[in-house]
Amino acid sequence: MSSQTTGDAGCATAGTDAVCGGAATRRRVAVGVALVALVGVGAVAGVASGADEYEPNDDIGSAAELSPGTYTDLELVGGENDYYAVTVERGETLAVTMTVPKQDDGDEPDNDPDLALVGAEGNELDEGDYRTEPAWDRVEYAFGYEADTDRTVYLRVYGDEDEDVTAAYDLTIRRGANDRFEANGVLSKATALEPGTYTDLTLLDVERDNYALAVDAGETLNVTMTVPKQADGDEADNDPDLVLVDADGNELDEGDYRTEPAWDRVEYAFGYEADTDRTVYLRAYGDEAAEVATSYDLTIRRGANDRFEPNGVLSKAPDLGPGTYTDLTLLDVERDNYALAVDAGETLDVTMTVPKQSDGDEADIHPDLVLVDADGNELADAEYVSEPAWDRIEYRLEHEVDTDGTLYLRAYGDEAAEVWSTYNLTVGGSFDGATSTPTPTATPTPTATPTATATPTATPATATTAPDAPETPTATPGSGETSAPTATPADGVATETPTDGASGKEPFGGDGTPTDSDPDGDADGSGGSGPGFGVVTVVLALALVAAGARRRA
Repeated sequence: MSSQTTGDAGCATAGTDAVCGGAATRRRVAVGVALVALVGVGAVAGVASGADEYEPNDDIGSAAELSPGTYTDLELVGGENDYYAVTVERGETLAVTMTVPKQDDGDEPDNDPDLALVGAEGNELDEGDYRTEPAWDRVEYAFGYEADTDRTVYLRVYGDEDEDVTAAYDLTIRRGANDRFEANGVLSKATALEPGTYTDLTLLDVERDNYALAVDAGETLNVTMTVPKQADGDEADNDPDLVLVDADGNELDEGDYRTEPAWDRVEYAFGYEADTDRTVYLRAYGDEAAEVATSYDLTIRRGANDRFEPNGVLSKAPDLGPGTYTDLTLLDVERDNYALAVDAGETLDVTMTVPKQSDGDEADIHPDLVLVDADGNELADAEYVSEPAWDRIEYRLEHEVDTDGTLYLRAYGDEAAEVWSTYNLTVGGSFDGATSTPTPTATPTPTATPTATATPTATPATATTAPDAPETPTATPGSGETSAPTATPADGVATETPTDGASGKEPFGGDGTPTDSDPDGDADGSGGSGPGFGVVTVVLALALVAAGARRRA
């Protein structure tokens, strides 16, 4: 007799391990009236004595269909095969364990049971890995398989045909259950992730885990896969690795292996800078021949290496004024761009300072600094400057500006270095960070036009018209003006310390309030004491004189 047991929430259980996929608690009892009768008279053809409920299943054509779960009290008779059909989807993983009890002497059964996964034509796709421990009362045969297409695959349980013995066994089947992001074995089923840390992921020996990340042009990705070391201090036997690929599977970057003897982990890390808005894919994978699984964590940071990110393309370069900017970070694969609003005749004096390594050498990333125009054409290259006693290397750049506009500083390193470096940037010279402001043109004072005087019978009082007051031009900052950056403290990040040097007219009065040439909002002449008011006075006076004349008449 065989049985399948499922636990709460549709999860089959085997010992203390929960296996999701079962639909309800059930016990399969294969008792048919006709079969009982036949067994009673010993007339069952093709079924060995003591066979389980899934017989006959000696070939692919008669394979019993199984769903995820645990199936117990199965029997393998010497000389036969047991076949089971399992459906899987593309990118889905199938993890199967066959458990066989040891004999009284501690050895496995004499018919040497084994487990394989085969295709519809009988071709082997995977084989169970033998595993046991002296203290165990069982032997396990296990494999993990990842489907490359929607299909039906077949479990084949078999033994030594020359041994006429029967062995009991259990089967545990898990489909897409190795971690919460399954099935993600193909790019089309990649799990979309946001920046953060994802723990307790599982990598089988035969699988690929794919994750989708959306990035913008100029944005950086910093990704670390952390894998625990084994008890002997070595990395996991399935040799995990991490790569970044595009939508066609082309490799864009690869994780750099790093660890220390005192660490309990191995890290695989890379930094990548996008050259266009796109979706890229993280792929974790291992050695298919290892026949083991390992756990891992993923940490994803997007545009987080310093406060000016993303600035990998000129269109996203932040504006800088004169000053010193500290604790910037340069990855091996990135470019940091900074925009400078300049005027013809100004000079630029820029220094990028990079700390030396502990051995006194330049950083392995080999940083460099150039000045480029809006089309990316190089205008000036920095000079390498250092002294043996210094703890730093300076990259100094000087340039005289020949036209108004925007120029760009670009810091970059060796893409093959697989390291990163911090740096400071000091921007000086006569450069003040603001484009020149045109000199305002004074508005001419209009000439008052005399008003014709009527000849009334009585001479009225003469109204005096006041000429328009000349307009006061308001200074407007130039379009390229950049005020000195404000130092904003941030946890663990030293802020820039700009020098004062921004120029240009302030669009505010001396008391800090905006200047307004029309504070009342009546610039259309509908209020105040302009010429219109005088005309109205004259008309009213004439009307009064005329009315008085009529009364006298």
